[in-house]
Amino acid sequence: MPSLTENPLPSTDKDRSRRATVVALTVVAGTVLIPLDITVVAVALTRLAQETGASLPVIQWVSTGYTLALATVIPAAAWAIGRHGARTVFLAALGVFTLGSVLVACSWDAPSMIAFRVVQGLGGGFVMPAAMTLALRAAPAGSAAG
Repeated sequence: MPSLTENPLPSTDKDRSRRATVVALTVVAGTVLIPLDITVVAVALTRLAQETGASLPVIQWVSTGYTLALATVIPAAAWAIGRHGARTVFLAALGVFTLGSVLVACSWDAPSMIAFRVVQGLGGGFVMPAAMTLALRAAPAGSAAG
């Protein structure tokens, strides 16, 4: 069993490449949720308006609130990654995004759905910058196309 003082980084190029592949697959799995969520909701807006009894201009805030929240927190991502680490930020962001998704599923009317989509967007805004940081740090040296 390795001790806590040993270097946890892979020692060979093959190990580094394998680690980079695992990180890349993990990051892709986590980041694909964000654009997929945007697309699904955009397609469902009319149905959401019917189900909640809200007008289309009101229910469009489900998408707008999410997008505004997502874009608003992106500048804070660099600070959070520097302070807490990319892995921690990535996992926390996915947790907030998932919590927002559960809350959206439990929403009882249009205003609650809009509020919970904002929570989702706050988590989603940290996912992509943290994912890119993780991928870049895991990539073997000299692997960038140039």
